[in-house]
Amino acid sequence: TLTLPMHATAFSYVDYLISRDGEKFNRLMKRLKEKVATRDALKEVFGVTPIEFESVWKAWVLATYPTR
Repeated sequence: TLTLPMHATAFSYVDYLISRDGEKFNRLMKRLKEKVATRDALKEVFGVTPIEFESVWKAWVLATYPTR
């Protein structure tokens, strides 16, 4: 029961991670299915903390998705 803004955010997370490295994204999803904490899986697979992820993701979103 995600709201439209939540769906857009979730989509952009996935879009960003796949654009960085699709194989790593697949590994991240496998680690999350194994119930590894998100912060640990992000660090292990992409080498970033959640705070670092948010910073680079925000910059990518602003450069990738045009605003009206």
